[in-house]
Amino acid sequence: MSLVLHTSHDGIHTITLNSPQTLNAMSYELMGELLAALKEVDATLDARAIILTGNGRGFSSGAELGAMDTRMAEEGFGAGVATFMHTVCSPVVEQIRASRLPVIGAVNGPAVGGGFGLAISCHIVVAGRSAYFSLPFVPMLGLLPDMGATWFLPRFIGQARTLSMCLLGERLPAEEAVQIGLIQKVCDDAALLDEAQALAAKVAKIPESAFRELNASLKAAERNSLSEQLALEADRQGVLIEEPVFRQAVAAFLEARANRAK
Repeated sequence: MSLVLHTSHDGIHTITLNSPQTLNAMSYELMGELLAALKEVDATLDARAIILTGNGRGFSSGAELGAMDTRMAEEGFGAGVATFMHTVCSPVVEQIRASRLPVIGAVNGPAVGGGFGLAISCHIVVAGRSAYFSLPFVPMLGLLPDMGATWFLPRFIGQARTLSMCLLGERLPAEEAVQIGLIQKVCDDAALLDEAQALAAKVAKIPESAFRELNASLKAAERNSLSEQLALEADRQGVLIEEPVFRQAVAAFLEARANRAK
Protein backbone atom coordinates (compact mmCIF):
# COMPACT_ATOMS: atom_id res chain seq x y z
CA MET A 1 0.00 0.00 0.00
CA SER A 2 1.28 3.41 -0.94
CA LEU A 3 1.80 5.61 2.09
CA VAL A 4 1.23 8.73 -0.01
CA LEU A 5 -1.60 9.05 -2.52
CA HIS A 6 -1.45 11.42 -5.48
CA THR A 7 -4.35 12.54 -7.66
CA SER A 8 -4.80 15.49 -10.02
CA HIS A 9 -7.55 17.40 -11.79
CA ASP A 10 -7.30 20.55 -13.90
CA GLY A 11 -3.73 21.20 -12.79
CA ILE A 12 -4.52 20.89 -9.08
CA HIS A 13 -2.60 18.01 -7.49
CA THR A 14 -3.75 16.50 -4.20
CA ILE A 15 -1.13 14.68 -2.12
CA THR A 16 -2.61 12.65 0.73
CA LEU A 17 -0.72 11.11 3.63
CA ASN A 18 -2.06 7.57 3.72
CA SER A 19 -1.32 5.79 6.98
CA PRO A 20 -4.63 6.32 8.80
CA GLN A 21 -3.96 3.48 11.26
CA THR A 22 -1.04 5.51 12.69
CA LEU A 23 -2.80 8.86 12.26
CA ASN A 24 -0.37 9.44 9.36
CA ALA A 25 2.70 9.19 11.58
CA MET A 26 5.85 10.43 9.86
CA SER A 27 7.67 7.13 9.31
CA TYR A 28 10.86 6.88 7.29
CA GLU A 29 8.88 5.33 4.44
CA LEU A 30 6.00 7.82 4.45
CA MET A 31 8.28 10.85 4.48
CA GLY A 32 10.39 9.42 1.67
CA GLU A 33 7.29 8.92 -0.46
CA LEU A 34 6.06 12.43 0.41
CA LEU A 35 9.33 14.02 -0.70
CA ALA A 36 9.25 12.07 -3.98
CA ALA A 37 5.62 13.08 -4.63
CA LEU A 38 6.29 16.77 -3.98
CA LYS A 39 9.26 16.74 -6.35
CA GLU A 40 7.27 14.91 -9.01
CA VAL A 41 4.44 17.45 -8.94
CA ASP A 42 6.83 20.39 -8.94
CA ALA A 43 8.39 18.98 -12.12
CA THR A 44 4.99 18.49 -13.82
CA LEU A 45 4.74 21.31 -16.35
CA ASP A 46 0.95 21.71 -16.33
CA ALA A 47 0.64 21.57 -12.52
CA ARG A 48 -0.74 24.79 -11.05
CA ALA A 49 -1.26 24.12 -7.31
CA ILE A 50 -0.83 21.45 -4.63
CA ILE A 51 -3.15 20.40 -1.81
CA LEU A 52 -1.54 18.48 1.07
CA THR A 53 -3.86 16.61 3.42
CA GLY A 54 -4.19 13.42 5.48
CA ASN A 55 -6.34 10.33 5.12
CA GLY A 56 -8.55 9.28 8.02
CA ARG A 57 -9.05 11.03 11.36
CA GLY A 58 -6.06 13.33 11.31
CA PHE A 59 -3.48 15.24 9.32
CA SER A 60 -0.41 13.79 11.05
CA SER A 61 0.50 12.65 14.56
CA GLY A 62 4.17 13.44 14.01
CA ALA A 63 6.99 10.98 14.66
CA GLU A 64 6.19 7.29 14.56
CA LEU A 65 6.79 6.70 18.26
CA GLY A 66 5.52 3.13 18.01
CA ALA A 67 8.56 2.21 15.93
CA MET A 68 11.03 3.88 18.28
CA ASP A 69 11.09 1.13 20.90
CA THR A 70 13.17 -1.31 18.85
CA ARG A 71 15.24 1.39 17.15
CA MET A 72 16.29 2.98 20.45
CA ALA A 73 18.24 -0.18 21.24
CA GLU A 74 20.29 0.15 18.07
CA GLU A 75 23.76 1.64 18.17
CA GLY A 76 23.84 5.14 16.70
CA PHE A 77 20.08 5.59 17.09
CA GLY A 78 20.29 9.37 17.62
CA ALA A 79 22.69 9.85 14.73
CA GLY A 80 20.34 7.85 12.52
CA VAL A 81 17.39 10.07 13.44
CA ALA A 82 19.46 13.19 12.73
CA THR A 83 20.47 11.77 9.34
CA PHE A 84 16.83 11.01 8.52
CA MET A 85 15.87 14.57 9.40
CA HIS A 86 18.75 16.05 7.40
CA THR A 87 18.15 13.95 4.30
CA VAL A 88 14.34 13.56 4.21
CA CYS A 89 12.35 15.61 6.73
CA SER A 90 14.13 18.94 6.25
CA PRO A 91 14.09 18.56 2.43
CA VAL A 92 10.31 18.04 2.60
CA VAL A 93 9.86 21.43 4.32
CA GLU A 94 12.35 23.09 1.98
CA GLN A 95 10.65 21.55 -1.06
CA ILE A 96 7.30 22.97 0.01
CA ARG A 97 8.63 26.46 0.73
CA ALA A 98 10.69 26.61 -2.48
CA SER A 99 8.02 25.04 -4.68
CA ARG A 100 7.17 26.87 -7.88
CA LEU A 101 3.54 26.04 -7.01
CA PRO A 102 1.37 27.33 -4.15
CA VAL A 103 0.89 24.57 -1.56
CA ILE A 104 -2.35 24.51 0.42
CA GLY A 105 -2.44 22.53 3.65
CA ALA A 106 -5.86 21.00 4.34
CA VAL A 107 -5.65 20.00 7.99
CA ASN A 108 -8.17 17.32 8.96
CA GLY A 109 -8.04 16.54 12.66
CA PRO A 110 -4.83 16.59 14.72
CA ALA A 111 -1.57 18.12 13.46
CA VAL A 112 0.81 17.11 16.23
CA GLY A 113 4.57 17.37 16.68
CA GLY A 114 6.27 17.16 13.31
CA GLY A 115 2.81 17.13 11.72
CA PHE A 116 2.33 20.64 13.12
CA GLY A 117 5.50 21.87 11.41
CA LEU A 118 4.55 20.13 8.18
CA ALA A 119 1.12 21.79 8.18
CA ILE A 120 2.35 25.34 8.77
CA SER A 121 5.11 24.97 6.18
CA CYS A 122 2.36 25.17 3.53
CA HIS A 123 1.78 28.55 1.92
CA ILE A 124 -1.91 28.62 2.87
CA VAL A 125 -3.50 26.51 5.61
CA VAL A 126 -7.21 25.73 5.96
CA ALA A 127 -8.45 23.45 8.73
CA GLY A 128 -11.55 21.51 9.61
CA ARG A 129 -13.41 22.68 12.68
CA SER A 130 -12.34 19.61 14.67
CA ALA A 131 -8.66 20.08 13.81
CA TYR A 132 -6.13 21.11 16.41
CA PHE A 133 -2.40 21.80 16.62
CA SER A 134 -0.04 20.66 19.35
CA LEU A 135 3.70 20.64 20.11
CA PRO A 136 4.35 18.06 22.86
CA PHE A 137 8.11 17.91 22.24
CA VAL A 138 9.41 19.85 25.25
CA PRO A 139 7.07 18.91 28.14
CA MET A 140 6.33 15.31 27.12
CA LEU A 141 9.39 14.10 25.20
CA GLY A 142 12.23 16.37 26.28
CA LEU A 143 12.89 17.28 22.64
CA LEU A 144 12.85 20.40 20.49
CA PRO A 145 10.03 21.16 18.05
CA ASP A 146 11.14 20.31 14.52
CA MET A 147 10.03 20.38 10.88
CA GLY A 148 10.72 24.12 10.94
CA ALA A 149 8.35 24.91 13.81
CA THR A 150 10.97 26.91 15.74
CA TRP A 151 11.51 29.02 12.60
CA PHE A 152 7.90 29.46 11.47
CA LEU A 153 6.16 30.07 14.78
CA PRO A 154 8.04 33.16 16.05
CA ARG A 155 7.53 34.78 12.64
CA PHE A 156 3.83 33.91 12.49
CA ILE A 157 2.65 34.42 16.06
CA GLY A 158 5.56 36.04 17.97
CA GLN A 159 8.01 34.85 20.59
CA ALA A 160 5.67 34.93 23.58
CA ARG A 161 2.98 32.70 22.08
CA THR A 162 5.64 30.42 20.60
CA LEU A 163 7.27 29.89 23.99
CA SER A 164 3.91 29.16 25.61
CA MET A 165 2.94 26.64 22.95
CA CYS A 166 6.31 24.88 23.13
CA LEU A 167 6.59 24.81 26.93
CA LEU A 168 3.01 23.84 27.71
CA GLY A 169 2.30 21.53 24.78
CA GLU A 170 -1.40 22.36 24.95
CA ARG A 171 -3.82 21.83 22.09
CA LEU A 172 -4.51 24.86 19.92
CA PRO A 173 -8.00 24.50 18.38
CA ALA A 174 -8.38 25.43 14.72
CA GLU A 175 -10.65 28.38 15.55
CA GLU A 176 -8.01 29.87 17.83
CA ALA A 177 -5.27 29.19 15.27
CA VAL A 178 -7.15 31.48 12.88
CA GLN A 179 -7.60 34.16 15.53
CA ILE A 180 -3.85 34.38 16.25
CA GLY A 181 -2.93 34.41 12.57
CA LEU A 182 -1.38 30.95 12.38
CA ILE A 183 -3.69 29.62 9.66
CA GLN A 184 -5.94 31.15 7.04
CA LYS A 185 -9.40 29.67 7.54
CA VAL A 186 -11.61 27.17 9.38
CA CYS A 187 -14.54 25.36 7.81
CA ASP A 188 -16.83 22.46 8.62
CA ASP A 189 -15.00 19.14 8.51
CA ALA A 190 -17.17 17.81 5.70
CA ALA A 191 -16.39 20.87 3.55
CA LEU A 192 -12.61 20.84 4.09
CA LEU A 193 -11.49 19.37 0.78
CA ASP A 194 -14.06 21.44 -1.15
CA GLU A 195 -12.70 24.57 0.52
CA ALA A 196 -9.11 23.54 -0.25
CA GLN A 197 -10.06 22.88 -3.87
CA ALA A 198 -11.70 26.31 -4.13
CA LEU A 199 -8.59 28.00 -2.73
CA ALA A 200 -6.37 25.96 -5.04
CA ALA A 201 -8.48 27.00 -8.04
CA LYS A 202 -7.92 30.65 -7.10
CA VAL A 203 -4.16 30.44 -6.58
CA ALA A 204 -3.80 28.26 -9.68
CA LYS A 205 -4.61 31.36 -11.73
CA ILE A 206 -1.70 33.32 -10.28
CA PRO A 207 1.12 33.80 -12.81
CA GLU A 208 4.00 31.52 -11.92
CA SER A 209 6.51 34.36 -12.29
CA ALA A 210 4.60 36.49 -9.76
CA PHE A 211 4.43 33.64 -7.24
CA ARG A 212 8.13 32.94 -7.67
CA GLU A 213 9.06 36.59 -7.16
CA LEU A 214 6.75 36.91 -4.15
CA ASN A 215 8.41 33.92 -2.48
CA ALA A 216 11.87 35.29 -3.19
CA SER A 217 11.05 38.80 -1.96
CA LEU A 218 9.50 37.59 1.30
CA LYS A 219 12.54 35.42 1.93
CA ALA A 220 14.85 38.38 1.25
CA ALA A 221 12.80 40.56 3.61
CA GLU A 222 13.89 38.36 6.52
CA ARG A 223 17.43 39.75 6.24
CA ASN A 224 17.01 43.06 4.37
CA SER A 225 16.72 46.54 5.80
CA LEU A 226 13.73 48.60 4.68
CA SER A 227 15.89 50.46 2.15
CA GLU A 228 17.25 47.20 0.75
CA GLN A 229 13.76 45.74 0.47
CA LEU A 230 12.43 48.87 -1.26
CA ALA A 231 15.28 48.61 -3.78
CA LEU A 232 14.55 44.92 -4.36
CA GLU A 233 10.85 45.64 -4.91
CA ALA A 234 11.65 48.35 -7.44
CA ASP A 235 14.12 46.17 -9.33
CA ARG A 236 11.86 43.12 -9.51
CA GLN A 237 8.82 45.23 -10.39
CA GLY A 238 10.78 46.53 -13.37
CA VAL A 239 11.22 42.94 -14.53
CA LEU A 240 7.67 41.73 -13.89
CA ILE A 241 6.08 44.74 -15.54
CA GLU A 242 7.59 43.59 -18.83
CA GLU A 243 5.81 40.23 -18.61
CA PRO A 244 2.90 39.55 -21.00
CA VAL A 245 0.51 39.01 -18.08
CA PHE A 246 0.84 42.65 -16.98
CA ARG A 247 0.35 43.99 -20.51
CA GLN A 248 -2.74 41.81 -20.91
CA ALA A 249 -4.13 43.01 -17.60
CA VAL A 250 -3.66 46.68 -18.61
CA ALA A 251 -5.32 46.03 -21.96
CA ALA A 252 -8.28 44.36 -20.25
CA PHE A 253 -8.58 47.28 -17.78
CA LEU A 254 -8.57 49.87 -20.58
CA GLU A 255 -11.12 47.90 -22.59
CA ALA A 256 -13.42 47.58 -19.57
CA ARG A 257 -13.13 51.32 -18.85
CA ALA A 258 -13.92 52.14 -22.45
CA ASN A 259 -16.98 49.92 -22.37
CA ARG A 260 -18.23 51.58 -19.17
CA ALA A 261 -17.85 54.99 -20.81
CA LYS A 262 -20.12 54.07 -23.72
